[in-house]
Amino acid sequence: MLKKQGDIVLNVDQDFMSISKSNKSGSDWKKTFTVRTTNRLANDLNNVLKQADKDTPNTPIWLNSAASKAKDDDRAYKLLKTLIPGENYLSC
Repeated sequence: MLKKQGDIVLNVDQDFMSISKSNKSGSDWKKTFTVRTTNRLANDLNNVLKQADKDTPNTPIWLNSAASKAKDDDRAYKLLKTLIPGENYLSC
């Protein structure tokens, strides 16, 4: 990825985006993002990807809130990784 002046780069890993860890006060997520929760991010990403990527098998997308994927602690990370492929961490 080429960076240009003014770009914001944030390296995130599975722990950073863990829903259970990010909800704790003082978490790195809460220090970085004060308005958006990882739950909300996961739901928004899922809604977008559901429309864009309906026919791809083995994606982290869930079709209803009762699905096991909808309860994964790292669902926001998995969905973001679908959009931005990377090795061990995401840089977005």
